[in-house]
Parts: sequence; C-alpha cells; structure tokens
Amino acid sequence: MPAGWSGQLRALKRRRNNVSAAELDVLLRRVGFTSRQRGTSHKVYTHPRLVRILSIPQRARAVRAPYVDQTVKAIREVTDED
Repeated sequence: MPAGWSGQLRALKRRRNNVSAAELDVLLRRVGFTSRQRGTSHKVYTHPRLVRILSIPQRARAVRAPYVDQTVKAIREVTDED
C-alpha cells in the first residue's frame, strides 16, 4: 500500500458517518478490488486476497458507518496494513 494510507484509513474512520459510496469505490479499486452491480442497489466487491465479499449500498447519500468500518477492515487485510 502506498505511503500515507494508514493516515487515510484513520481519517476515513473518524468521519465514518459522512462517506459516500463513490469515495469507498475509489479506495477499494486503488487496492485491487473489482466490483459488480447487476440490477441491485448494492455493489459487490471482491479481492483475490479476501475470502469474503463486501456489499456496499449505492443509492444513499452517505453510506452507514458499519459499511465504512467493513471497508477499512478489508483494505487493511488485503494490504497487511495495521
């Protein structure tokens, strides 16, 4: 993971009640996640190093805090970032 990602992830957690789905999409794609969305309100993200999937709602103005927490956790797992 590029330098400075720890700080970005901490900042994301701090403002976890005001994060858009588009912002999470950019972060996830930067670390190698791929996505699909077929006729649903959620986008599903996968990564070769992650066993589970992430499902993020796309229609809300800001995603709920648990989705942000799951995203940060998944990014840390695939990048070995603590």
